[in-house]
Amino acid sequence: TKRIKSNDNGGGGGERGSPHHAVAVVSSTESSRVTSPINNNNHIVTTDPTPTQTCLKLLFAPLPASLTSPPPPTTTKSSDEQKITSFRELWSTHGFRTSMVTSPRPAVSVYLDSCRVRHDAPTADPTLGNDNSNETAGGRAYLLTCIGMHPHQLPLEHHYNSTIKDIYCLWLFVKRMKCVRRGDMEDERLVEIVAPWEEKMESMSAKLPEEDGNSLQAKLEELASSSSNILSRLLSKLVEIDHSLRKDQLLHEYNRIAYENCTLANACLQRLLNNDTGSDNGSKQRYDLDSVYFKPSPPGRYLPKYERITLHMKDPNAVEPSIGKLILLPSLTQVLTARSGDPNSGTAVTGNSSNSGHPLESVVNDMLQSTWTNLLHNGYYCDQKRKECL
Repeated sequence: TKRIKSNDNGGGGGERGSPHHAVAVVSSTESSRVTSPINNNNHIVTTDPTPTQTCLKLLFAPLPASLTSPPPPTTTKSSDEQKITSFRELWSTHGFRTSMVTSPRPAVSVYLDSCRVRHDAPTADPTLGNDNSNETAGGRAYLLTCIGMHPHQLPLEHHYNSTIKDIYCLWLFVKRMKCVRRGDMEDERLVEIVAPWEEKMESMSAKLPEEDGNSLQAKLEELASSSSNILSRLLSKLVEIDHSLRKDQLLHEYNRIAYENCTLANACLQRLLNNDTGSDNGSKQRYDLDSVYFKPSPPGRYLPKYERITLHMKDPNAVEPSIGKLILLPSLTQVLTARSGDPNSGTAVTGNSSNSGHPLESVVNDMLQSTWTNLLHNGYYCDQKRKECL
């Protein structure tokens, strides 16, 4: 679902006086094309030689230390205030310009101009950051990936969806089953199915830093080609061993994991919120995010310094608290960069200038075009007059 809200009074808290619209960036499982964000020279990128290695490092390597070390406790604040302050500090420490929203519910806004160049960089050379930038470079690159603004988001998303996604989701599913059905997973018949595949995964992860790019790609393709067969055999054998389980029930659990990790941005976000190395153990998340809104520049004039994403925490005092995890829409990057003026931002789809129109315009046009294409592939021709009427 995508919602557009009128916001005549600004964002609240430290964000008053900037009337414009807010676009919710929460989505369903359907993935769409993810467009490359703005190329920049802020040097906050990983040094891995290939996008495949960068993806694997983001998913399987331990989280950067700057993301896992908690800030010093503040005894004068309540636990909820400490959590929101800690979340804002997480972004500010990594060179992002932020502000606190106090009403109608607590939130943290991250401004997009600081996604292109560090906000804490010295005036002489804004690309280098402060003295602490080298220590936070890995964490900053990770956070940029979480919100779809990594300098190489397009190739990273392509490699993730084409090769790595099925492997990663199966890996998470196996870990989940070992957590909730340990006795079943230790059965010799299941070990015989899963163990060889896991050994190949561990071997690949261990050799990741020095692995040749072509060799790594070949191993990934081998693992990906066998993933569907491993999953099918695993589900059938689990049902055979434990009669209290149903195959559709297990498949629903796998689909849930695939949904939550439908893009690389979402996969990295889940790791960050879970504050672990990728296991899906169902425990409470480190930061309980409820929704994320993109607040673009006011219509009629392009003021990029006002563009921001606002991350809302779940309200612990809500009468009907929301359940489930936050999932960002797959075309997140395309929406955030639609009016940036970058030639790779996806605005060419609309045929309009980059500073005009709604940020969702290019996504809507892509959805319309894919609708006509799919209809034609299924044997229905829609003439131009009907298209215009619809």
